[in-house]
Amino acid sequence: MFKFENKNTLIPPKRLCKKCGKCCKELKCSNLSSSNLCLIYEKKDISCEMYPCMIWSDIPEGCGYKGWIFQQREFYKRKVRNSKERLISLKILLRCANIADKVKFENEINELNVFIKSFWKYGAKDW
Repeated sequence: MFKFENKNTLIPPKRLCKKCGKCCKELKCSNLSSSNLCLIYEKKDISCEMYPCMIWSDIPEGCGYKGWIFQQREFYKRKVRNSKERLISLKILLRCANIADKVKFENEINELNVFIKSFWKYGAKDW
């Protein structure tokens, strides 16, 4: 079964950054120049280095990370959909399972429900 590590914190590939300053503007960074460029780009701190670390947060239009964010979201949506399909199968199997298997199936059903519910705030009920 899929074990979920951390659905919120990811380090995006640096090569996607267009150095446009849109994220800095969005984050109201004090190191943003009047021409929307980062004044400390080469020595930026860890919070800037990890932007956008939350794949569920909104990012500015035209940001180089937009496609990467989309791919990451779709990856987790697929995991949730697969978990929902497995949940349906387990509920069917549970009806005709022996006692030992029922316990095993019920435990997996509980794990899947916890996993799926952890994504509800992102819209997982509709995936």
